[in-house]
Amino acid sequence: NLQETPKNLAELNGRFIESLDLGYSEFNFRDQLQARIDQVTLESFTSAYTAVAVKEVRTVSVETADPGRENTAVDLRQHGRVYPYKF
Repeated sequence: NLQETPKNLAELNGRFIESLDLGYSEFNFRDQLQARIDQVTLESFTSAYTAVAVKEVRTVSVETADPGRENTAVDLRQHGRVYPYKF
């Protein structure tokens, strides 16, 4: 869809605004994104996925507000402690 011709002026304008919002003052965000996507190989994708989703340790951090003090957060984490949760 990146290289699809806009269906009307509103869609074209939306693309211009999108480029400007992302800092592309020459209105070429979609062209640059498509060029980068074209460079992706199966090997580079697999390597990036492994580095981000497999090898990277993921954690969840929970903070709550202290009801006695406004704009103060309480850190409930204890180093090395596991907090079980269910979805």
